[in-house]
Amino acid sequence: MSGEASGEFEVDLNGYVSGNALAFTWSDEFRPLSWGLVNVAGAQGGAGWNYYTYDGVYEMYVPPGTYQYTISSPGYATQSWSVKVSAGMSAIGQDIYLEQSSIPVPEFSTMVFATLGVLALSAYVLRRRSK
Repeated sequence: MSGEASGEFEVDLNGYVSGNALAFTWSDEFRPLSWGLVNVAGAQGGAGWNYYTYDGVYEMYVPPGTYQYTISSPGYATQSWSVKVSAGMSAIGQDIYLEQSSIPVPEFSTMVFATLGVLALSAYVLRRRSK
């Protein structure tokens, strides 16, 4: 009752989770993994989020809770881990090392071959018509 006024401000209580994602290359060296899909799902189910690695780094702010993280990328074995996030925490340095899956990554989809076949057939038909 002293006549003072005060305001209460609440900071964002999400937790910050980040780390590095490294993957083996064809010459058995670790390199930063770009465009690796990091899927985050809550332990209680519900909606999940998708994040991507950028030059080997993943970063995200998530509400407090326990989460299951899964990282995947074509040609690499999927890896999962769990993190318990508390309000306002900062979890830096959760590094992931992906091994090769030994499953070949197709360079051309069947759609490319179908498109090339249609183009070749079109060229053949147009050439026969012009003669």
